Amino acid sequence: MDQVLGNHPLVFLPAEVGNSASGLPLADPEFCKPSLVDLLLGSDVAGQVLCSGSVIALHRDGLIAFPSVFGYLVMGPAFPFIQSNDQTVFTGVSLAEVVQRFWKVEEVPSIPHTDPLDLECESHYRRTLPLDGHSEPNGAHRERATFPRAAAILETDLYVDDICTGASSEHEALLLRDELIGILATAGYELRKWVSNCPRLLPDLPADHRQDPLLFEDSGSPHCTSVLGVQYQPVSDTFSFRFTAVMAKLWTKRSVLSTVATIFDPNGWIAPVIFWAKYFLQRLWIAEISWDEPITGDLLTDWLGFLNRLESITQVSIPRHFLPSGKYKASLHGFCDASVSGYATVVY
Repeated sequence: MDQVLGNHPLVFLPAEVGNSASGLPLADPEFCKPSLVDLLLGSDVAGQVLCSGSVIALHRDGLIAFPSVFGYLVMGPAFPFIQSNDQTVFTGVSLAEVVQRFWKVEEVPSIPHTDPLDLECESHYRRTLPLDGHSEPNGAHRERATFPRAAAILETDLYVDDICTGASSEHEALLLRDELIGILATAGYELRKWVSNCPRLLPDLPADHRQDPLLFEDSGSPHCTSVLGVQYQPVSDTFSFRFTAVMAKLWTKRSVLSTVATIFDPNGWIAPVIFWAKYFLQRLWIAEISWDEPITGDLLTDWLGFLNRLESITQVSIPRHFLPSGKYKASLHGFCDASVSGYATVVY
């Protein structure tokens, strides 16, 4: 058997228990903290280990300190054992899966190198796959001749079930709106939750097809809607962030990790903020803190300071990217100082 017993005790003991043992030469000064068993003693040597002396009561429920050659041994129940017939069953997203998504959210996507034969096979599959008894190609390709603008948008600006796109003029935006409605109608879909910074784009749509603006008290404008994990303000045509810090009674590596995983930034606009969170997680691992061990000292001070500063991201307002139609040349330059801990910058 590789392991006889897991962590002992199973949970952190109350502070009053540790205070009652202060001043005693304990065999394990950190007996209140869950940890692995260091040594197992058989009954054949127990008599040689235990010493004569007074037994000290540490807790009203029977926890005592017994003298030994190693120092005082703490033994007995820490809490009264209460039988209960209650059973609790729950399920939830694995913390490891949430953290994995957090680490991958800003990774640079890789472009797979596909063999030409594989592309030909996939094209043949799309052309010959029977749907409802007919061999039909991809819907966007099939309707490209009728809806050329919308077909191109569906290939580049469709994110799961959201279409996030734009146009360089009101006239072009109206044409694109009508084409998107038309091309999706051929497949039986209706576009809803329309939001736009163009006043002429929405009045012609049914009221139940338009997105009602959401009211966020901490935003600069009441007309906000959520898109791709951030807030969009159509009136000012800007993006902003919203984060509500959860103040835990006891900060541990587990609660820190759960909080960090809620910082959603798919576009990488707050990469320096995400970097600091990753850097702090690395510090927790280097400190070899267990999952449910309270964070103290400088680590706790730095973490609470980060949470206070994190609320200020609600004041960040990012104008929507726009370049006029026609020929143009744009050049973006980014600069960042090196650091032992790491570095991050955003060019948008």
